[in-house]
Amino acid sequence: MAQTHEEIKLKDCPLCKTPITKTQRFMNIVKKVYHDVQNVKKRVYGNTRKIEASRDDLRAKMVRLMAHCPKDMTGSTEYRILYDKLWDELQHVQLKRRNPLSVMRTDTLAVQLEMFCQLVECCSNAYSDLHGESRDKVISYMDTLLHAVKKRGSKISGQEIEEISMEIHRFHRLCQLYKIRSEGAYKMNCSKPEVKKCFDTAHRIAHSIEKFSKECDMALKDALENLKKELKSAVIITDAERKMIVGALGFKLGHWYKCPNGHIYCISEGGGAMQIGQCNECGAAIGGSSHRLLPDNSLASEMDGATRPAWPQ
Repeated sequence: MAQTHEEIKLKDCPLCKTPITKTQRFMNIVKKVYHDVQNVKKRVYGNTRKIEASRDDLRAKMVRLMAHCPKDMTGSTEYRILYDKLWDELQHVQLKRRNPLSVMRTDTLAVQLEMFCQLVECCSNAYSDLHGESRDKVISYMDTLLHAVKKRGSKISGQEIEEISMEIHRFHRLCQLYKIRSEGAYKMNCSKPEVKKCFDTAHRIAHSIEKFSKECDMALKDALENLKKELKSAVIITDAERKMIVGALGFKLGHWYKCPNGHIYCISEGGGAMQIGQCNECGAAIGGSSHRLLPDNSLASEMDGATRPAWPQ
């Protein structure tokens, strides 16, 4: 019954390994070991009320996540797997048995859920603007990160948190890159050398196999800004080109309008809006009905110098 510096546990019988809880001769030693075990349990399991409150907060956060996630984001294979895994671990009862959480496990679940929310939110914000291959690539990269988050055990180190956080930054930039790739302005100008060079630079940084650092993030941010500038300058037309376009169509003054984002379009015939469509550049609503233009659309007087629409509003 001598006290040792080995692992803290109840003393047991050397033959049958039954824990010794009652003995007159060595009761003081048994009480001391029992006291040490209780202290370890307090440090590991913490305050039960606080842990249960944290569990309820995390469950509520998952419910909100599901409510705001796009219903058609079905291409992801890891999304539902990780969601179900986290949801099961946050249940009060598992397999008809109480499911207590330790302080360490609660903190790990909170970190995993936060990373999960950041990835899904980032993808959701760009999802509606992505098309075809761009959407598939974003979903595929998100699945890779979700798989990495899912594989974390009951403990996640500070270094792992930092590395995954930087990869989430990479994913955010990647969504921006493929969002630009899905825009009409890029599709019309992607063959131009300046635009192609800027895109290739951003693409190379985003898909580099090197560890993503703050320096890489800044370099990718600058590359995306340069790409946006090139696309913006590429869609600007000169006065001579503008006159050629207006002259070729042969409309009277007041037939040219622009969407909420400044992209120009034309209404033929009488010049009055009779239907609502989508801007070829950004997808915003254009046109109107009953010869009434949509409130956020306006006359593009810079095209033909008109001061009022061809059809009175």
